[in-house]
Order: sequence, then structure tokens, then C-alpha cells
Amino acid sequence: MLADVKLTRGKVIVAGLVLLGLTFLTLGVMMTKKRPNYYAHSLRNWQEADAVPGYPIALNGEVELREFVTMEFAPNLNLLSGIDLYLLPVARAFENPLGDFAIIEEGFGANGLLGAKLNSAGGGTAGVSDSVSAAGNGLVLFVGQAEGYPGKVIVLGHRLPDGKVVQSLYARVSDVSVRVGKVVSRGAEMAKLISLEKEVGLHFEIRESIGIDVMRQEIAGVVLNELRSANHFNRIDPMAFLEEHEVASCWAEPLAVMQEAKGKNFSEILEMDAESAAKLSEILGGEEKE
Repeated sequence: MLADVKLTRGKVIVAGLVLLGLTFLTLGVMMTKKRPNYYAHSLRNWQEADAVPGYPIALNGEVELREFVTMEFAPNLNLLSGIDLYLLPVARAFENPLGDFAIIEEGFGANGLLGAKLNSAGGGTAGVSDSVSAAGNGLVLFVGQAEGYPGKVIVLGHRLPDGKVVQSLYARVSDVSVRVGKVVSRGAEMAKLISLEKEVGLHFEIRESIGIDVMRQEIAGVVLNELRSANHFNRIDPMAFLEEHEVASCWAEPLAVMQEAKGKNFSEILEMDAESAAKLSEILGGEEKE
């Protein structure tokens, strides 16, 4: 009888310890904070690379304050890679992408315009099919359709002599002849001006940016990347910029000469006859190779 009592008492003690353990476990689970929800597919953009998981960044302005959510991958918010920055050519001078006789149909800031609307000297439909050239030596960063901008869009990246990085954007164009990753020289033809919805005129922007950001989007009620906005963001008055960095020399752009000279001999580069080119080569201490 005594043994049965001792056994029963032991069971009670064990049961009590088990119950106490379950109580602590339940309290621990109840007191544990909810694991934060976040989108971290991979380090493909500056939001994910610079923000640790759980950093509060507004997702289209619809994030509750109690939640920590990093923004989903946005392809139009890519920072330029180290290789892209290295490849940016130095642009010491800039020129009007429609030529010296282009006219300004609408200036920067007019009705919120974030660039300048340029056209040929005749204006109106006279500008259709006019060549659109690179304003300065640049690396092609983007080519294609971009919501918020008319026609096809080209974005070039430029490095100024002081190391500052800017971009030039060209919209309402077609027949694009450049591709992403190509280095183009100032004055190189890139596309043709077109008429869209009975409107003609190159939309030309200059931006301070080291990232590719061209698609229309709305964040926290603010619309980015449209032709017009109450905020200038990172845009610079393009015509004032061209005036500040105008071409000061009558000599051809060195990068254009170098690109044109690839694979050519003296007679082709200097447009000489073969005999004159051979004499020049001899003077310079070498022989022209056919």
C-alpha cells in the first residue's frame, strides 16, 4: 500500500514538472514577436543591397508602420555597376542633339516639363525624320519603350572632366541605331525624330544620376518619370547645361576620330592619295601597311 502511494506521488511530481514546462513554452511562443515580412529575392538593386532584411521601405506607399518591408525588385532603380562606371567616357563638351539650328519649342520647367522639347529650325512636322545625335561622348545605358515617355527612349551616361556623372535622355524617337553597352561619340547619329499623336519634337533631358531610372512609377503618392512634374527631382535645365559645356574647339571630337580610324590606313584617315600617304608615313618613321 505504501509503495502504491509513493508511486502515485512520483507521478504527480512528474506531471507537475511537465505542466510547468508546457506553461513556460506557451508563454514563450506568445511573447515571441512576429517574424517580419520582407521581399529579399536577391541583391539585385540598391534597396536590397543597402537595406538589411526588415528595413522599413515603403512598398508603393501601402506599408503598415508596424511591418518592416523592403521594396520588391524594381528594374528601373538599378545602380550602375562598377564596370558601367568604369566604361563611362569623359565628355568634355556637349552639343544640341538636333544640331545648331534646332529650336526650343518648350523650355525646361514650362508647365512642369522636366526637359526641353526641341525641333528642327522649321518646327512642326518639318522635324520628322531628322537625325538625333548624341549630345556628348557617352555609354548607352538604356534603349527601348519606357512607360511615361513617348516613342522609344535612349539614355546615355557621361562622365564630366571633374568626375561628376550625368545622363542624357532622348524620347519621341525611332529607328534607333545604337545598342546598350556601346560607347558613342558626341555628334554620332543614334535615331530619327518621329511624330506621335500629331506631336513632333525631341524630349531631351539632362539628369544627375548613377542609376538607371526611366520607367513610370508611383511611390507614396509621388509619380516618378513622366514628362511633367511639379518636382524637378534630379533633372537639370538641359539648355543651360549645353551652354555651360558648349564646344569650344573647332577640332573634331577625338573619340569620333578614333572610332572612325579603326582598321583604316593613312590614306583613308587623312583622305590622301596613296603616294601622299606613303610620304607622310616615311616622314613619321614608318611604312604604311596595306
